[in-house]
Amino acid sequence: MQDNLKSSSYQQLEQKSKYTNMFLRWFLYFVLILFASYFIFPLYVMVVTSLKTMEEIRQGTLLSWPGGLNFDSWPIAVAV
Repeated sequence: MQDNLKSSSYQQLEQKSKYTNMFLRWFLYFVLILFASYFIFPLYVMVVTSLKTMEEIRQGTLLSWPGGLNFDSWPIAVAV
């Protein structure tokens, strides 16, 4: 009886630990994705802004996609 009770409580504890570990793992993944997005966001803005025309940049919409691909500013940036 004693062994059966210990085995049962150990299984319950192990199951509870699995759920806790799974929750903590998903929380860690969420935090890592959040930090990665924070550091990748300026790169996204830089690349998208480089493909916009000056009129699109002056409109102030940094996050929107460019109307068309514009590589006119790239040779100027490379030459500098």
